[in-house]
Amino acid sequence: MTGTVLSTLLFLASLGLIFSEKLNRTIVAFAGAVLMVGLGMLFGFYSEAQAIAAIDFNTLGLLLGMMILVALLEPTGFFQYLAVWAGRYQVVNQYDCWYCWARLQRCYPCFWIT
Repeated sequence: MTGTVLSTLLFLASLGLIFSEKLNRTIVAFAGAVLMVGLGMLFGFYSEAQAIAAIDFNTLGLLLGMMILVALLEPTGFFQYLAVWAGRYQVVNQYDCWYCWARLQRCYPCFWIT
């Protein structure tokens, strides 16, 4: 019970700091992870082995790849081009908006690296 309450409070505090943007979200996320493992080891509801076992490296690799792709495409104006393309071909009709969104989603898997 204590572990659940502490974990929930730490998670909510981290989310509050991230949403308030008082600190850099990377620093808040890293500090939250370190505090979560530290409090878990201190109160005995989480061990180092469980922390390492909880890491999904496939997900980390996917997120890293997506961040690299966005970092490379953002300076080129690719996302602005997509927004202008979608706005240009959209008439004031919600179905046209859904059609443009569906076309963008159909092109999205072209950028997946498998």
